[in-house]
Amino acid sequence: MDAPETPKINQRTGHINKPGQPYGEESWKALEAKIMGKQVRLDIIDIDRYKRMVGVIWIGNRNINLEMVKEGYAEAYLEYLKEPYREQFILAEKEARSARRGIWSLPEYERPNDFRKRLKVRGGND
Repeated sequence: MDAPETPKINQRTGHINKPGQPYGEESWKALEAKIMGKQVRLDIIDIDRYKRMVGVIWIGNRNINLEMVKEGYAEAYLEYLKEPYREQFILAEKEARSARRGIWSLPEYERPNDFRKRLKVRGGND
């Protein structure tokens, strides 16, 4: 899944050095409510070009990533989705879009990946 970006705050100054996206905070809070204080299992499905793990979060038999997509807090991140996950995530996103849940209710939703690229081109502070 790929969720809207939250603002990035400079720990030294306390100022926002990268803006967030609409629905970013709501998405973060939804994920936090699902997993905070719970024992999770992580299935690593890929390593991205920055050497970060890409994985699926499980609590028991609950696929937390899939729940986030179904509820409109995140989109299916097609660039990393492989079987056996791909089809169920695509279907979950399609249903969330049709129902205009969460991010899909925004009039001008911008994919988080596109948002990050736009900030990078614009010269966001790293």
